[in-house]
Amino acid sequence: MAKNRQSLKRPRITGEQAQEMLRMRRQGESIKAIAQAIGCHRQTVRTYLKEKRGDILAEEARKEVLKGELLGHFQELVSFAQVGLKRRLDASPLKQESKVLTKRQPGAISLDGLLGLPSIGPPTFMHNEWARIYRPSAKDDYLMKSLREHTKESMVWTYWDEWWRKLAEYETASRDYFEWLEDNVETDLYDLIDVSQTRLVQIWLFGSILRITSDGGAEWLQIKGQTLLSSESKARTTTGEEAFLILAQTKDESGRKYLQQYLSDILDQAHDKPQYSELRNFTTQTRLKETQLELRRIARSIDTALVSIELMRAFGGHCPLCPV
Repeated sequence: MAKNRQSLKRPRITGEQAQEMLRMRRQGESIKAIAQAIGCHRQTVRTYLKEKRGDILAEEARKEVLKGELLGHFQELVSFAQVGLKRRLDASPLKQESKVLTKRQPGAISLDGLLGLPSIGPPTFMHNEWARIYRPSAKDDYLMKSLREHTKESMVWTYWDEWWRKLAEYETASRDYFEWLEDNVETDLYDLIDVSQTRLVQIWLFGSILRITSDGGAEWLQIKGQTLLSSESKARTTTGEEAFLILAQTKDESGRKYLQQYLSDILDQAHDKPQYSELRNFTTQTRLKETQLELRRIARSIDTALVSIELMRAFGGHCPLCPV
């Protein structure tokens, strides 16, 4: 009798067998096929799956969420390859718009202008152009690392590394000035102007250095009371009036005079730094016809190689932004 009771007990299912049952059921296998594969009775499979129905549904829901996250992740990377990556290579010509000109929104790679260099324009515009090429946002930096990890076998990265080797000396020289201004300007002007204006002054100074070393000449600032205006950033508004970029505003006239002198002194110091001649020389070298032809060849190669990435439906590898 004890023997009969023992035979009625459900066979014990191991953890591995349980996972296999769930896996096979998710793949659409029949109860009979699962029972044969596991080596147990069909009723055992039915009972177990019934008890675990909640877990199965939760697992299915998790899979759908993960699938959606992965799809969104891959779509974001493809979009970045199509637009974000190309923005750093773009050389579309400067176009004046009906607003204060500080930056542009390029689309596909254009080879009409100078590659690897900010177009000559107002200092604020030149800074933003430089930042677009050489100082991507934190998000773009992560997307770049993710895309590269997922597509490391693509020829895109062979050409990409070649591109940046060509521009390494210019990037180093210009970045030295950028970091020098970041380290000095804010503390010097802390009590003179608003913090938000301090950042704009840094941008204007760096853009001015880029402009001068590109033979664009210095920008003359307009004065309106205690306010300094960036005169070459003017544009016509919809009412026909001129709009100026407010660079900084001091509390009184003596503060404005001090700020003017300070900006002039900083530009003089920039001129006297050893990096000044280096930056001018590297800028000149990058503008040379043979250098530009080489950069155009690399840019076209990158543009062509990106097509293979844009056609991918899924990527291998792992990356810092992967949901799995």
